[in-house]
Parts: sequence; structure tokens; C-alpha cells
Amino acid sequence: MRRISWLVIIVVLVVYEGIAIGVVRGKEILPPDIEFSEEIWDFGTINQGDVVTHIFKIKNTGETKLVISNVRTSCGCTAALISSREIAPGKSSQIKVHFNSSGYKGKVTKYIYVESNDPDEPQKRLTIKVNINVPPKPTIKLEENNWDFGLIIQGEKPTHILKVKNTGERELVINQIKTSSRTTAKLISPDNILPGDEGKIEISYNSSGQKGMIREFVYIYSNDTARKTIIFPITGYIIEPKQELTISPIFLDSGTIKQGEKYRAIIKLKNWGNKKIKIVKLDGSSKWIMANPSSVEIGAGEEAKVSIELIPRKKTEQVKEYLYITIAIPLEGIIEER
Repeated sequence: MRRISWLVIIVVLVVYEGIAIGVVRGKEILPPDIEFSEEIWDFGTINQGDVVTHIFKIKNTGETKLVISNVRTSCGCTAALISSREIAPGKSSQIKVHFNSSGYKGKVTKYIYVESNDPDEPQKRLTIKVNINVPPKPTIKLEENNWDFGLIIQGEKPTHILKVKNTGERELVINQIKTSSRTTAKLISPDNILPGDEGKIEISYNSSGQKGMIREFVYIYSNDTARKTIIFPITGYIIEPKQELTISPIFLDSGTIKQGEKYRAIIKLKNWGNKKIKIVKLDGSSKWIMANPSSVEIGAGEEAKVSIELIPRKKTEQVKEYLYITIAIPLEGIIEER
């Protein structure tokens, strides 16, 4: 009988070891018990863009080894690193938590989830709180998100003026402008833009030797901490100069116009032939669209610019207008005597 009793005791120890509970000489072994120095930490008030750090201390107050199987956070703005995943009885470890406040404002709460082999609390939730102050700063805003040059005749160098506004409370500084491939861009206004003021960037594309679809990018770098780099795409389509007269662009998009404001644009008329072209009339499809000049002569190989002005109606609606171009075609010949 004594021999059988010892066998039973051995089996009990083996079975209970998997859940960290056993019996040694009749005494119960306590399971791992996870405890934190604190479960909530308030960083107080910080400035937007600051990265703050706090260390949560973990202690194993049980009598068997504590194993941290997973540490995860509620968002990518928070990172949590543990110094040791296995903690002996009575020993401690640390979880270092970093929070990046970029893009946040006001009161923010984030969580860190800790999973372990503590049978009573297999998952613990730690909380960090912070009040994010947004200090006065510059804010860059572009007039458009992209620009399409439309139809480009091979050899042309179309240009667009991009307006850059500072909607923030401090001076905006354009540090650098970079372009890709055949595009050039330069600031044609002061590089320091005061709050509420506007700057201008001149963008040009060299289509010489090119044809087909183009897609280029302008990279604008500034001291706006929220948008340090802005990518401005430009597109267009290049055709060979086979026509006598070409018009660029062949489509104008005024975007959204507020009542009382006017939309202005420039179209280019290019004479690729070897004789003068006379445009006797440029007229809009209604009284809301005007062209200046209303007539023009373009010499061989020369280019003329026409200013288009769209006056918005008093009511809000989608506008679709047309510009009609009337060309005088010369008829030449010789009349002989009978």
C-alpha cells in the first residue's frame, strides 16, 4: 500500500506542474501573480509632436515563473518594449512605453495589453493618458492638389503658377523645392510667407523630344511640422506638331468658384504653318464668359495668348461654357484672260 501511495503523489505533481500548482511535502505552491507599479499613467500636458516615455514595472509575486507571452498596443503611435519576458518568483521586469503625439490634439487615451500565464489575470490592460497642446505653427495649403497641362504640342514649355497659402499662426518657410525628370519649379515670391499670406511657385515642363502621356512630381519642403513634404503631381499629353493651328489647353476646369469671384485663365494659340493666321472672332457661348483680345493675328511660327474670364452666375450650379474661335481662311489663286 505504501508503494502505491507514492506513485499517486508523483502523478499529482506531474499533472499540476502544467498550471504552475503543485504540492511539496504537503505545501501548496502558488501560481505566478502579475503586479504592476501602476496601471494608469497620465503624462499631463505636452506639445503636439513631442514623444514621451514611461516605464511600467512588473513584479511576479507568485511562487512559480511568470511568462509574458504578448505585449501589444491600441495604435501605431504607441510602442511598448519589455526588458524580460520570463520573470522568476519575487523578481521584476519593465515595459517601456513610448507615445508619439504627432497629429493628435486635446485629451488622448491609449492602451497597452499584456498577456501572461497568470491564471487569474491572463490579460492586463495598462492605460496612458495625455493632454496635447497644439502650439502656434505654420500650416501650408495648396490652391490645387494636382495640375493637368492638358494637350501639349511637342516642343512647348507649358507653365503653371501654383499658389501656396499659410493658414497657420506662424511664419511659413519654403525650405526647398525639388522636381522629377523634365520639370522645373521655382518660388517666385518670398520664401517666408506670413500668416494669412500667399506665395507662388512657377512650374514648367519641357516637352522637347517627348510624346504621349506625362506624369511628373513637384516636392515642396517647408517648416510645417504636420506636412513637412508635399507631393504635387502634374500630368499632360504630348502630341507632335502636325496641325497648322493648335490650342493649349483644350479643356479648362475652373473648380469651385465663390459667388462674386471671377475665374481667369490663359489659352495659347500656336501657328505651326508658314503663313499668317487671322482669328477674326473669339466669343463665349454666353455673356458669362469673355475673351481678350476678341480677335488676333498670328504670324508663321508665332504664338498668341488669349485671356479667358468666367463670371459666376448669382445662383449656385454647375457651369459648362464654350469658347468659339472663328478663323479667316484666305483663298488665293490666279485668274487668267480668255
